[in-house]
This record gives sequence, structure tokens and C-alpha cells, in this order.
Amino acid sequence: MKDKDGSLLPCTGVFGALTVSQVMDNPAKVLIRLLLAFVIGNGLLFFAYRLFFLWSFASDLTASDVIGVSLRGLRFDVALMGLETGLLGLAFWWRGLRFRALFTALLGFTYVHALACFSNYLFFQERGQHFWEMFMANVTEPKEMYIAVAPLFFHQPVLAVLLAGASLGLAAFWSRMRPRFSKVPANFVAAVGGRGRAIILLLILFSLSLEPIIIKRMIRKTEWPIGLRPGIAASTLYRGWSDYRVNQGIVNPVFDFVTYHLPGSLSLHRQFTLDRAEALAMTRALIGAPQSSGAYPLLREIRSDLSLGIENVILLQVEGLSDSYVHLEVKGRPVMPFLQRLTREWLYFPKVIQSFNATDGSVFATFTGFPETFVERNAVDFLEYDSGGHYASLSRLLGERNYQHFFFQAFRHRTAQYLAFARNQGYQAYGVDYFESRLGGGLPKAEVGNVLGVFDGVFLQEVADALIRAPKKFTAHIVTATSHSPWTTPPSFGAVFDEKVINSFHYVDRSLEAFVERLRKELPRFDRTLIVIVADHTSTRAPDLLRRIHVPLFFFSTGLLREKDRWLKQREIWGSHIDIVPTILDLLGGHYCYSGMGQSLLSATALGKGVLSGSRGEGYYVKDQFAFRYASPSGAMSLHAIGSDQGSGGTDVAQEQAMVFEQMRREYFALYETSKHLTRERNAFPSSGTGACK
Repeated sequence: MKDKDGSLLPCTGVFGALTVSQVMDNPAKVLIRLLLAFVIGNGLLFFAYRLFFLWSFASDLTASDVIGVSLRGLRFDVALMGLETGLLGLAFWWRGLRFRALFTALLGFTYVHALACFSNYLFFQERGQHFWEMFMANVTEPKEMYIAVAPLFFHQPVLAVLLAGASLGLAAFWSRMRPRFSKVPANFVAAVGGRGRAIILLLILFSLSLEPIIIKRMIRKTEWPIGLRPGIAASTLYRGWSDYRVNQGIVNPVFDFVTYHLPGSLSLHRQFTLDRAEALAMTRALIGAPQSSGAYPLLREIRSDLSLGIENVILLQVEGLSDSYVHLEVKGRPVMPFLQRLTREWLYFPKVIQSFNATDGSVFATFTGFPETFVERNAVDFLEYDSGGHYASLSRLLGERNYQHFFFQAFRHRTAQYLAFARNQGYQAYGVDYFESRLGGGLPKAEVGNVLGVFDGVFLQEVADALIRAPKKFTAHIVTATSHSPWTTPPSFGAVFDEKVINSFHYVDRSLEAFVERLRKELPRFDRTLIVIVADHTSTRAPDLLRRIHVPLFFFSTGLLREKDRWLKQREIWGSHIDIVPTILDLLGGHYCYSGMGQSLLSATALGKGVLSGSRGEGYYVKDQFAFRYASPSGAMSLHAIGSDQGSGGTDVAQEQAMVFEQMRREYFALYETSKHLTRERNAFPSSGTGACK
């Protein structure tokens, strides 16, 4: 039967055969059937997503753990569907209930849910991060998003075809079913009467208030935020297990975006927690800088009596090199045998954590000695005061009279900004375009690189050519690319390991070994060269929070090998990227005027120091046997104990360790906000350089 505008009414399937008068007289029946189909269908969708997620990333779970994760996640699923249906209820409140529009909206929500679950799984598999986290951080950088999505289209074409087919199938279903729903508004509100309207309004308001954090606050008066404010991912509802991967299975991707990532990207920057003078005084005390009222408040001397004969410095930041990959073995075979050997032969620091979980932040921290304050930014990028600031980089400290300073970058993401930053710090900078133009005629394109950039093997050999030809002493800062999604290697390398991620890191290890051996044989004054290897950030899917941010740090020179045993105790020091340049200065020997926040890992005064780390939504402060965690901009904080294996448990011990929590909270904000003040005020390093300390 058709209504007066020619549209068919709900007539088949779960909705039954209904006439116009039946819809007008009893719209609640149709509404309930639609909503039940929506809730049950999407509930099963989210349940299936969690099962597949856990099976893929945490397959050793017990049945009770799977049930526990599913029940915790169910609270977020219900909250999401309550939010969606509540908003639809408000939309139809005054204008009447249009079943055609309601059907379209519910089917659209279902499609978004399915697509978000599918995308989230792929991104977590490829990059160890959630889809919306990457999306919001790089929404202004289509190239980065293309790099992330490229594996789907180029290396998993079956998935792309299935996704397109499912989308077309759903569109066909919508096209077939849509005409069966009337577009004439059913005056649902008027039909139920005054008391019924009040009940409906209460139901709508209730459905909008199903967020578990709201309920928890109402019942227990906790400190977690109310309503649509960022911070839900820092809630204890996401920390029921010590395994990070299991906790990520709780997350509902759409609800996480609506309540966390989107509000977080739109929120204003948090105001400073500490007074500037108080934060600065505490920072000076923590890093051993003298109290001063000068224009450059962290300016201090680094003096070293070491005489290792070092002239050249080569610093490699290896893409995504988690410390866990250095020690990983598959069926008894080391994935990175060269670096694994270096943990015994070189000066190796096992307790180093990333300054930030993206290349931008770690490169900035290594150059400048300041932890980048990305935690409260809406996007990850070099800002004007980053790239244009004057910092105590190696190029500034060693000068240009006797040195050349090189910066080499293998990946194509934001190349111009990296090169501009390096050049502003006094480096001769060379990016991916330079290397691709040099390699264009000599090798097949597939052997040179991929969508991400130049493969490490050919890239490092080109860098070696440049360093071997250098006419005088030099420093070189090198940033690699291959060990990153899409995890491809040159076709000629083959598949030594079945898993492409593992195979990629094995290729990188072979490339690093070939680079070092080439320099050992051909670089003039190799015996006077210091080589430093560190990651830019991690890429592991390790089960524990702290293991996820561990990066390896190696130092080598011929003279250093004879002395490295004297610093065995220093291996217990917590360090980060900001400590690399002060440590290099210590190894070079002599007198330097320094103004970063890092400390030499060889210094006795560094024992017991704490280190900052951060991600796009969270900051960390690790010191002694505790890790402080801060979720910005919600303000949620927690404290975790560190075990003997350097792993931090999932339990929040802030109440049991109240004094430790308060001290670490103050130290975290002092260091973080001092970095924020000085980088934005451009009050880091004087143009007069070393003479300023005299």
C-alpha cells in the first residue's frame, strides 16, 4: 500500500505490514522495532569487533578476560547508541517522527560504526595506534594520512575490495528499503499526551546520559570529567588489565572519537598549573642549573676532562625502533642481531624512553634539549617558534669554523618543515627529493623506496658517500624511514621473516650494520668518530605502558670502547632524547655553554633524575620506581609502580603513595611548563654561544 505521496509504508521483515492509519495511530510499534533492530545489530557488531581485536592482538586471554573486556566495552557501546538515539529523538521532537529519515539515520550510524571498527583494527595492526588519534593529529596533513592508508590499497587489495563491496551492498539495501518508509511525519509527541511527552523527554535525557564516567561520578563522586569532555581514555574503566592491548579492546572507536579526540582537538590549551618562577626554580634544581636572573635562565657550563680523541659525531635516529625489537627473537633467531650485539659491545643505555611518540617531537628534543610540549596541541607539527628558535644544538655549540653540520632525512612526510628547522639550526639539510634524484637513474624505482621514502639500505649508503667526502670535521644528524607502515623492503631483500613488520626491522638492522662497516673501512679518521644510534620513537605493541615507550640508545667510538666499563652504573639512569647532546659533549671533552633541559647520562649528578615523555593526549614522568601519567586536557592523573623488569603495572597507586604522587606531579608540571615557557619566549640560547657563560 502507498501513502498519499506515493511512498510505501513499513511492510516487511521485522516491521510487519502496516497501513498509513496504523503508523499514525501506533507509531510507537514501528519506532520500537526500528530501535531494537539498531541496538541489537550494532551490539553484535561491536561484540564481534572486540572478539576479533582480542584474537588478533591478545590471543592468550582466558574466557573470563574476554567476557570482562566485552562487558566493559558494552557500557561504552550502550552509551554511544543512547547518545545517537537521544539526539535523533530531540531532532524529531517538534517536527514529527519521519520514519524514512529515521531509517536512513540509523543505517548511516551503523555504517559509520562498522567502518570505524574496521579502520581502527587496521590502524592498530599497522601503526599500534587508533585511527582517530592519527586522524585528528594529521587532519591538516593529507600526505601522512595517505601513508597510513596506502598499505590497505597497495598491499592488502582484497580488504579494499571487500570494503568497497560491503559499502555498495549497504547502499543497495538502503536504496531498496528506503521507499518502504513513509516520509510523512507521524505526530508521535502529540499522540501520547502530556504525561507521555514528559516520559519521552525523560527517556531522551536518560539516553544522553549513559556515559559510564558520568554514572561513576554521580555514584562515587570521583574526579573524572562529566559529559562530553576529553579524558575518558584516561579513566580507570580503560585500565582493568596490565596488558595495554587488552585495555584497547575495551575502546569503542566511535564513542572514543566523540567524547575524547574531537573535544580534545577543539578545546583550549590548559592554563599553567604552576607559577612561572616556581616552575623555573624547581626545574633548575632538578637539572642542576644554577639559580640565575639572567635572560637565559637555564644557561650553565658543561665541563669534561675526558680525552677520547673524538672529532666527528654521527647521530642516527632510526624510525620506530622500540627497544623490544632489539632483543626480539623469532624461533630462536634474532630479529636485529647487529643491534643485539651492540648491547654488549657498545655503551648501551637500557632505560631510555621516547620524548614524544612522533618523529617531530623526538627530532626537536634531540636537537634542542627541550621536551616538545605537544601534549596540548591540536596537531603534531613544527610551529613557528619551534623552527625559528635559537637553541643549544650541536651546530651552535661546535660552531662552523672547524665543522660542517649535516642533516639527512629519508622520509617524505613534511620534508620542507624538517629541512627548514634543521637549516635554522645551522645544518646543511638534505631531504628525500635530493636522494631520489641522485638514485633515479641507477636503481629500479622499487629498489629505491616506497610511499614513505627512501629505503634505509640505499639511503645510508648515500649518506656514507657524503660523509666520506667531507673535507673537515663534521656532525651528522640522520633520520631513517623504512621501519614504519607500510613495512615494505626492497624486492631484492626478500622475506627473511614471514611477518612484514619483523622483516622490516631485520632489513633495518642489516642496513645499519652495512653503514657502520662501510664507515669503518672508508671514513677518514673513523677512529676519531663518535656514532650514536637511537630511535625517534617506538612502534611496539608491547603489553605494558612503560615498555611501549622504551627506546635503545648506543654510543660508540674506538676510544670509548676502552672506557665504557667505567659507566656501568650509569646504565641505571632514566634518560630520554634531551640527554643525548649533553652526553655527546661530555664524550667530546672540554668546556661548553649549554642551556637545554637535558643532562649527561655519564654524570654522577644524573643518578636519580626523572624524565619526561609524551604522546598526543598524555604526558608521562618517570623517576626512580614510579611513572606519573597525565591525560591532557581533562586533567586526569595517575601513578604507577615500576617493577624490577622496568614494566609499570596497570594499578593506580596515587592514593597509597600520596606524597610520591604529589612530588612527581609538581616536578612533571615544573619541567613541562618551563619547556613551554622558554620555547615560546625564545629564551633558550644566546647568539653569542659559548662565550655567554664567561
